Amino acid sequence: MVSGGNEQPNNSPLYQDRLYLNDGKGNLSRAVQAIPTETQSGSCVAVFDFDGDGQKDLFVGGRSVPGRFPEPAESMVLKNEGGVFKNVTTTVAPEFQKIGMVTDIQFGDLDGDGNPEMVVVGDWMAVEIFELESQAVTLSHRLTNSSGWWRCVAISDLDGDGDLDLVAGNWGLNSRHHASEAAPLRLFASDFDQNGSLDPLLCTPWEGAYYPVAQRDLLASQIPAVKKKFPRHTPYSNAPAVEIFSEKELLGGICLEAKTLETHWFENVSTPSKGGGGREIKFIAHKLPLETQTAPVSRILAADFTGDGKTDLLLVGNDYGADAQTYRQDASNGCLLKGDGKGGFNFVPNKVSGFWASEEARDMSLVRLKSGKNVLVLSNNNSQIRAFWAISGQ
Repeated sequence: MVSGGNEQPNNSPLYQDRLYLNDGKGNLSRAVQAIPTETQSGSCVAVFDFDGDGQKDLFVGGRSVPGRFPEPAESMVLKNEGGVFKNVTTTVAPEFQKIGMVTDIQFGDLDGDGNPEMVVVGDWMAVEIFELESQAVTLSHRLTNSSGWWRCVAISDLDGDGDLDLVAGNWGLNSRHHASEAAPLRLFASDFDQNGSLDPLLCTPWEGAYYPVAQRDLLASQIPAVKKKFPRHTPYSNAPAVEIFSEKELLGGICLEAKTLETHWFENVSTPSKGGGGREIKFIAHKLPLETQTAPVSRILAADFTGDGKTDLLLVGNDYGADAQTYRQDASNGCLLKGDGKGGFNFVPNKVSGFWASEEARDMSLVRLKSGKNVLVLSNNNSQIRAFWAISGQ
């Protein structure tokens, strides 16, 4: 279980991750000595035996350093040494350590060589692909123009051609934020007021220049010099970021871009490797239907929900945590997309699918019961767990 957040100070013991062992009867007890001390603010964990020794290792995604957004917290590889885990990130996966503000990690054999790759997504990150070797985890591909506010990723053969494709949940289009390859959103973070803290500045493009998203009073409450430099609102509203802060201040800290906010599926069009033993990884991005873009997507399941033998997609999301100027993103009721087996997806109305997920959904999973029936379990932030019968053909 990964712990994270922004409420406690950096390296608080409350951010310590936890491992609970099952006695085989559903009783879980904490293995206090199994996980090393690692009090970074994390977001997710994935299990994979990367070194082939028969023991499952842990990949922990780091979020952001508390109080210093968007500085990424450390992501970690914890090697399983007989039930006790050792942090080997600096020697095995140095590129993974500060990859970004990770939100999800998944594994799949994308190039067909028999060895799975690791796919990592996150806020202000591209879709990143790592090669896994016995003693090395190396960044091999960063999908072109894929930087976004990614929240999840799933791996499945979506077009029926025998290889594995990707589908990733993004922020969506139903907000005042917009991004494109030609005009990406930008985030600058620096100590603008020289008080020792990191100040993030979200900027949006307009007619070739970048302007702060934050209104004058909000920005001045964090950086008082803004109020002195712009005593009135109108001059501030017309001032690009380079007139509020110097170019040196803007570019001297963290500089991030988001080129897309749309939820996509990525078609695997990898070609045979010249050296044999697999293929050269290549993906083509496809936007999912407009109904999936109404809110942030937090989790995606790829399975045959309609009983026709073809892979469908089930997406859930919403986000209530935005500031008052942005308003909360709550337009999604959950979304079932019926796949045609060739990479095409059509929205199934909720009154037809019977699936309603209108709260702040965070995760979901298909669970097979002892009776053989499937039940879809959905978790919501600050609300009850919901369950839906997964009935073939409906």
